[in-house]
Amino acid sequence: MTVHGEIYKRTDADGNTSFSDSPLANYHSGGYGYVQHESTAVDHKALEGIAKRLKKERLQREKSQKKALANRLKKHKQQQKLLAAAKKRKQACRLARKKEDLAFRKRTQRQSLNKMQNAFSNYEKKRDIRETKCQ
Repeated sequence: MTVHGEIYKRTDADGNTSFSDSPLANYHSGGYGYVQHESTAVDHKALEGIAKRLKKERLQREKSQKKALANRLKKHKQQQKLLAAAKKRKQACRLARKKEDLAFRKRTQRQSLNKMQNAFSNYEKKRDIRETKCQ
């Protein structure tokens, strides 16, 4: 089905262009000068095809945006898990250091010099192990 319509193009004295479906007689007092009469035929099938194509493109954009958002959320959750694990490791290392120091102090308070040296060497070995583990 083909539909014909008339479109009127007007350019006023300042060079502004406007379009209308009414003839120049309605706008004569407005100061419009140059008038070009154009007749156009509208192809509804072509317009429907364009509308379908645009809708398909829009749906594809929305789908890709949703997918990108899901990927960002997934990465964010992974980063949060990594940060929580690092924080937990750091806290465990602090607690282990604190326990080792307290145990060393208790052992060295009531012992002889030889036993204190042995306790200190054991403390240093444990400290080295803990430092390599906590890095």
